[in-house]
Amino acid sequence: MCRDLLIIPHEWAGLPVFGVGWALAAWLVFAVVLLAYLSRQQGFSNAMREQLPVLVLGSLAIVFLLPVLELTENRAGQAVRVGLPIRGYGFLLLLAALAGVTDATIRARRVGLSAEIIHALAFWMFCAGLAGARLFFVVNEWDQFTSPHWPTLLGNLLNITQGGLVVYGALIGGMLAAVIFCVRHALPILAISDLIAPSMALGLCIGRLGCLMNGCCFGDPCAWPWGVTFPAGSPPYEFQQSQGLGHGLRLRATPEGGVAVAQLLPGGVAEKAGLRVDDVIVEVNGHGLTPRDPNMSAIEQARYWLAPTSESGPAADSMVSVTTSAGKRINWRAPEDGPVRSQPVHPTQLYSALKAGLLFLVLYFFYPFRTRDGQAFACLLTLYPISRFAVEILRGDCGTVGATGLTIAQIVSILLLAGGAALWGYLRIRPGPLAWPTSLAPPTRRTGTAGAGTAS
Repeated sequence: MCRDLLIIPHEWAGLPVFGVGWALAAWLVFAVVLLAYLSRQQGFSNAMREQLPVLVLGSLAIVFLLPVLELTENRAGQAVRVGLPIRGYGFLLLLAALAGVTDATIRARRVGLSAEIIHALAFWMFCAGLAGARLFFVVNEWDQFTSPHWPTLLGNLLNITQGGLVVYGALIGGMLAAVIFCVRHALPILAISDLIAPSMALGLCIGRLGCLMNGCCFGDPCAWPWGVTFPAGSPPYEFQQSQGLGHGLRLRATPEGGVAVAQLLPGGVAEKAGLRVDDVIVEVNGHGLTPRDPNMSAIEQARYWLAPTSESGPAADSMVSVTTSAGKRINWRAPEDGPVRSQPVHPTQLYSALKAGLLFLVLYFFYPFRTRDGQAFACLLTLYPISRFAVEILRGDCGTVGATGLTIAQIVSILLLAGGAALWGYLRIRPGPLAWPTSLAPPTRRTGTAGAGTAS
């Protein structure tokens, strides 16, 4: 885990780096040089039409977005900006985008498609995918973002460098942007989908390594040798502490809405005190657990009273008392110091990166052997949700939806798999040749205008 790679200082030579400062000046110089170069290649009007939205959005991000993401320190009672942290998560997210664009560009040139079209498509897919990924997360975790002060709320919503992106939100947003882009530029939708399918898998592979550096998307406790631990303050550590693992136990909800012991860590204080797996707990530190409390479930109440930071929870080196349904009262002393690292968990980030890497190889080598447009993308819609559903079984940070027993990602996986099956059925009855030849030898160069094909 490595959250911060470096911090770009707020000021340099007396001028701010972000906002109206050095970064904006450098971006404007880059914009002028880029437009001058593209004007010589494809004409001034075409260059402005394709690149101006990108350049304007980049300028707005430098002036308004990046300053909000800067770290602050309290100096003499005032909040002073320190600089912009370059997070390992954000860096690998950017690297994933660059790798995916490069891969798609190479494949596009082999079929004679203009690289500029791929770059423009990638930009809109990246923006829409980022928005979709963040929106998906914010809707599910809205309580983490609420604030009465709109600048704080805006900063919380836009601070993606610390995580908080959902792959399925990115996939949905990116696909919608791709469809709109293809219709606007008269590009064959299924052929473009095939072309970018391997690139999407490659981006997922690298992006999941960013999840590992950030500590998010972690797995359940793992007893195998490859289980990984995370430092104090990391998402797995904080989650395990909230679940009661700081006391050497893990709780679960019973079918009746009560609380039972799901796991005891060998040698933990709770096990030594005499608590056993499947013991039903009815009281914690003198507080009865009410299964039908409309504001807080019984298991949430138990975790609250066990938490060292709660108002009446056990302080460090204080006594903890629980009462079981059998009338047995069990006492132990809360650990004076919390564990240095989390308990070992499944490295689900690496599992996800590995499956995405394998999927990239499958799609990469399958692409030249397609017989109909859309087959590579249908393969992506088939293999990815199956593998994602399997990895979700080992995820430790995702709750289930209602009485389904499934996480939201598993539900979306089922829907996506159904969409893949429908696409396979459509391709089976759809006549017509490939929009572009399967040969790797580059044919006549295309620019993505109306003559490049019709949307399909």
